[in-house]
Amino acid sequence: MNKLNKNPLFLFILIIGLLSSAFIVFKRLSIEYNDKYVAGAMEYSDILDFSNKGDYSVDDWLLTLKNSGMEYLILSSENATEAENYIKKYNLKSAWLDNGNPFPQNITQPSIIIPEAKSKYSKENINADIPLGLVENNFRTGLNLPQALNNINPDKLLESGISPVKVLYLYKGYRYMWTEQKKGDEIQALIFRAVTDRSARFIWLKGLTDKTFEVVTFNPKDYSAIFEKLKIRLEKRGLIFGEDFSIRMPQKIPNIILGLTGFISVALTAVFITMLFNKQINIKIYNIFLIFGSLFCIISCYILPINLYQILASVYTAILIPCIMGVYLRNLYFYNSHLNDFLRYTYYSLSFLIFSILGGILVSSFLSTSSYLLEFNVFSGVKFSQFIPLAFTMILFIIIAIKSPKQNHNNKFIKFLPIISTIIIIGLVVIIMLIRSGDVKSTPKIENFIRDFLENTLYTRPRTKEFACVWPSIAVFLWAQKRKISFLSIPFGIISVITAISIVNTFCHIYTLLKVSIIRTLLGFGIGFIIGIIAIIVLNFLEKIFKKYIYSRLNT
Repeated sequence: MNKLNKNPLFLFILIIGLLSSAFIVFKRLSIEYNDKYVAGAMEYSDILDFSNKGDYSVDDWLLTLKNSGMEYLILSSENATEAENYIKKYNLKSAWLDNGNPFPQNITQPSIIIPEAKSKYSKENINADIPLGLVENNFRTGLNLPQALNNINPDKLLESGISPVKVLYLYKGYRYMWTEQKKGDEIQALIFRAVTDRSARFIWLKGLTDKTFEVVTFNPKDYSAIFEKLKIRLEKRGLIFGEDFSIRMPQKIPNIILGLTGFISVALTAVFITMLFNKQINIKIYNIFLIFGSLFCIISCYILPINLYQILASVYTAILIPCIMGVYLRNLYFYNSHLNDFLRYTYYSLSFLIFSILGGILVSSFLSTSSYLLEFNVFSGVKFSQFIPLAFTMILFIIIAIKSPKQNHNNKFIKFLPIISTIIIIGLVVIIMLIRSGDVKSTPKIENFIRDFLENTLYTRPRTKEFACVWPSIAVFLWAQKRKISFLSIPFGIISVITAISIVNTFCHIYTLLKVSIIRTLLGFGIGFIIGIIAIIVLNFLEKIFKKYIYSRLNT
């Protein structure tokens, strides 16, 4: 590593990559700084229906909702003319639910157009003077656009002067909680997460249902309470709920900048190879690799479709960063340190934290373009970036377990305990990751309680597996590694790599504000670090008990 760090070509490529990534991050932060306005809306047709089925008039509904901060009424071709008087009476703004029919010319122009997914809407009919509502799909994996817009280039959309805003539409599956929760608190929390974590800025509230998806409440106060509580929570985050909504207008990132950002991945690959083989490699070979790798990045971002380049660069880097950490953990397994347990844990935890955050920001740099920030595209390498580094690190430590000298035990179970413990512990972790990957519809009540408490107490809820699993695992790994307890250090060394995997994945949620991803990671580290300290204290106590009452008897 010393020769590589002093190599001028390596340093030049690394610095160029860092400057390019910093340019992209600065552009993104400048967009996110002004992304602070959120608006609420309901359909006029819903309000008519709820008024007919309940005890409240349309005026009651609109007055109550207006007082809660809702400023928009969603109209369609069937009721736009009828709703005009109410819009003027309560000083509301309208949203046009476009199904291919022209907007009536004799009424107030809408403030936003929301195209229906199955409409005859076409890109030729886009009105550049009115913001376009981009509806999030039912699986939170992109946008539910009309077929005519599915293949539209986001940059072309922006060049046409179209102002986009992300719309959260509460599909049936998201609003059945009414009879299960405390007067819509879970629905309000879901909307809050959509705003803060997924950058929705226009909230389309629908009728609240039970598990049969039948609307169960026709009281406008139940709906206004959701907006009122949401407004209070958003104010604490510096977001403003009411009259306006933020429009994301990402500036186009030149292809060459994306290509130059890839230089960091090239430099990190050279570092990875050096660490993997744990020896110096001829500097001429490195220089040839650095030159060709850099040229490949520049040429690829012009020859390949830019979206394909982004996919390849982001997935490769999202795999590379945790693999580097996996190799480092493998090398650390053989390193002897005279620092006490707490100092070692602090030093290495902070090192892993900083490296993982910087790696996550690097991956997000490849994705911080219009198509991803507007969620036309989403990061598509989640499974690869999770399981390839874990499998790679597992192989590294299993090789250690196989090659490690076996103690002279007649008991085969004790003799092969490191391999057995690794298979059992890692098997459980993989099963949990498989079960918990994606959107989890059902979680234990105790976990829901902890998640709700953290979400309501902290700025943002940290990822459970980070504070409950991986940071404490690093503590166990370091404690056991220092004492050469291989049946603990090997499996927990493997689990520790999930630190980088999880943090990098957090930053791949490109629609989440960069500030939120950083704070979420730091909070996860803070809680997990404390749990890790407690784990070390417990392990030290158990070690003393073992030496005093068990080990002494084994040697008598």
